[in-house]
Amino acid sequence: MEIKHREPARTLRELYNNLNPLEFLTKENRHFYVNVYGDIIAEIRKDLLWSDEPRQTVYLTGQSGSGKTTALNFLSNDDIEAEFVVKRFDGNKLLDFTDVSVIDLFLMLAFELVEGNADLERIYLKRLSQIKGLHEGSLAVETVSEQKETDEKGQGVKAGLGLKFLEFIDTGIDFFYNYRNSREQRDITRRVFAFKKHELRDLVNEVIERYEETHGGNKRLLLIFNELDHIKDWPTINELFLGGDRYLLEGLKCKKIISLPVILKIKPFKDKMIYFLGLKLSSNPNHPEQDLKKEVEEHKEMLRRVIHARVAPEPELIQPKALEYAIQQSGGIIRQLVNILRYAILRAGNEAEKISLNDVENGAEAFRPVLRDSLVTPDTILLLEKFRTTHFFMSDHQSDNALLTDLFLANQVILYENGDPWCDVNPLIREVVATYAKRIKQDDGY
Repeated sequence: MEIKHREPARTLRELYNNLNPLEFLTKENRHFYVNVYGDIIAEIRKDLLWSDEPRQTVYLTGQSGSGKTTALNFLSNDDIEAEFVVKRFDGNKLLDFTDVSVIDLFLMLAFELVEGNADLERIYLKRLSQIKGLHEGSLAVETVSEQKETDEKGQGVKAGLGLKFLEFIDTGIDFFYNYRNSREQRDITRRVFAFKKHELRDLVNEVIERYEETHGGNKRLLLIFNELDHIKDWPTINELFLGGDRYLLEGLKCKKIISLPVILKIKPFKDKMIYFLGLKLSSNPNHPEQDLKKEVEEHKEMLRRVIHARVAPEPELIQPKALEYAIQQSGGIIRQLVNILRYAILRAGNEAEKISLNDVENGAEAFRPVLRDSLVTPDTILLLEKFRTTHFFMSDHQSDNALLTDLFLANQVILYENGDPWCDVNPLIREVVATYAKRIKQDDGY
């Protein structure tokens, strides 16, 4: 969405708009920016600048709404821009996160690099159509309409997969504009390239080289794969980041930053570290001997600064105790803090000049159904109860991984990293989960 220039708020109406959770901070509103993850971002910059690995891959993760996109928006500084041409790949605009594959990633990445350059667009489309095997009759499938004709006539009517794909390519660049919303295009394209992923990756590398020649001069491309942490399907996550497709991604001929689903922080991730962007509001209950009070207070102060940056020094628009309560109920998630305060403003009286503790309590109550209303199955509630009481859970069962993916994406479970990773139920539904779990156990005779 369009990012508007905003000034620090002097009224609750202005504050309501300054806290719009759909507006990610960019350099247009840098006066609102708080360097929440400064040490980690500085380390990532150093890693990128110092490493002589031309295909280096840096992974990061964090809860949805934790500030990853904003941190990446402000990653570039003079040193980065002196070395790299930085290009963002915003997955939510180009991919369907309920149905995505590495083939989709490669196709749409190359499209993102050539879009707007007529020469590069023409070369890319031509090279796609020339990949070996697309014209071979061995690539065949029955379409839905052809299957109907088969049933009626009693004979098979085959259509070359490659030829069908070439029909899509003949539409030109419109093929890519339609790709996200066309399951038929995605399905046929994936079957065409199912055994040609390496060839497709090599084509993307050719596009990267041409992009660098056109845009970079002596600079290398730095790709930022933003929002891949929003992929919703566990088998897809497993194949993309834990299976063979991960090495295809890492083989892209440039440096890159990839945002991962947060569930992978508690999974074995071979050979690479994952930077974690998150704030903690309490010590690890499983390690009470670790004294992290200073670090916890620093993280709370970061959240105070995030809000204060959007508010003029005078007049006071949020009572201090109201802000403290909102921070505690946020679970350390910046977007949740923002949403609680926005709901608090709506619940405040029309004549109110500042947000009170009562307003924030009402705001938290108003936002709670967003998290609570999807607690519809006993399995979900009992797994959340396990997190609430033990603060950790490990399983290799696919059904558990699928459920965990959903819980993390919905922020019903929050991951923290105080030394070892640990988890807790979102504070807005902690009591609800305990109550529901107790009823389920009583009904089942636990």
